[in-house]
Amino acid sequence: MTDPFVVAGGIVRNRAWCLPYHLDSVSICKPLPEHLFYVTGDNVDGTEYVFRYYGGWNSCFSYLVHNTGHPGYRRDGEPRYDTKLLADLRNLWAEEAIRRWPNLTHLWSVDSDILPAPDVLARLLAVDKELVGAYVPVSEGRQTIHMDGWRGDGTTYYDFVSGGIQYLPVDGRPWRDGKETERSSVHRCTFVGGCELLRRDAWDRGARWESLYGSEDFGMCESIRRIGGEIWVDPGAR
Repeated sequence: MTDPFVVAGGIVRNRAWCLPYHLDSVSICKPLPEHLFYVTGDNVDGTEYVFRYYGGWNSCFSYLVHNTGHPGYRRDGEPRYDTKLLADLRNLWAEEAIRRWPNLTHLWSVDSDILPAPDVLARLLAVDKELVGAYVPVSEGRQTIHMDGWRGDGTTYYDFVSGGIQYLPVDGRPWRDGKETERSSVHRCTFVGGCELLRRDAWDRGARWESLYGSEDFGMCESIRRIGGEIWVDPGAR
């Protein structure tokens, strides 16, 4: 088996408030990613200052500034971004990472407000599926049904997300009441996001981030299914 070559990172916009903690967390994972690489742009805070400082002493870190001219803030000030733009930026990140490190085997996409534990990368690598996600808590007290109904193929139900766990149908029926016991073992699911490991062969087969149901991560999961891949989650990876 080829030793994994992991490029970690993703896209960052206006996250100076949490970025130093995120970079420190990703940098102490075991095994260490071969490189940390980010795409940023359209910032109205100190995000690029943090990147410049961090790149001044970490030789395995780099970033690309890509300004679109659309900072993305809504009129009420809440930082909601257009998911089509986010999907395009994530694909740009992946394309540029592959161009810079053509021998990479995995892309580890980690949102900049997530602080992964040191063992998360090792756990995700051990699952060895096209797309593997970690446990990512949602906002306290919030529960969301992403899509209320069966897919066109009649077999897959979009997950009920409660406390970060992505649930699967049981005996062919979707879970609707949110009272199920949290799974503790690695299992197949229909949606992951926020902290996900994409295997290179899935990208080569055509998996891409897309805008779907208000989330580029939904689009990636749909793309994985379209190429015949599998999506798994490790609830112990936090």
